[in-house]
Amino acid sequence: MQTIYKFLIHVLITSLVFVPFSLNAAMISTDKAFKTEQNVENKNKVLEFFNRADVAAKFESMGVPPQMAKERVNAMTQAEVNQVAKNIDSLPAAGDLTITTLGWIGILLAVGLIAWLYNK
Repeated sequence: MQTIYKFLIHVLITSLVFVPFSLNAAMISTDKAFKTEQNVENKNKVLEFFNRADVAAKFESMGVPPQMAKERVNAMTQAEVNQVAKNIDSLPAAGDLTITTLGWIGILLAVGLIAWLYNK
């Protein structure tokens, strides 16, 4: 019985010598911890946006199943998800009516009014 123990001890000692240990412990920075948490929040924010009923209806009207859109979000890189999450609250819901657009509408109305008065 002691020979088995001696053999087992020799195997364990040999394995400790030849098997490298690659364990290390290190502190992580606050920035890295915050970034990881922020990345998870951004992913959840984008997925919650795609879970909204009005967004799902808009995708269906364009012929895209909502599940496919969610799969595309899951396939995005973290940088892309962060970019979308950053802009998701400021994206226009039904179009972008800028001052330039209003200017063009005003010019067209003025030209139309002048043409109508000229033909009268």
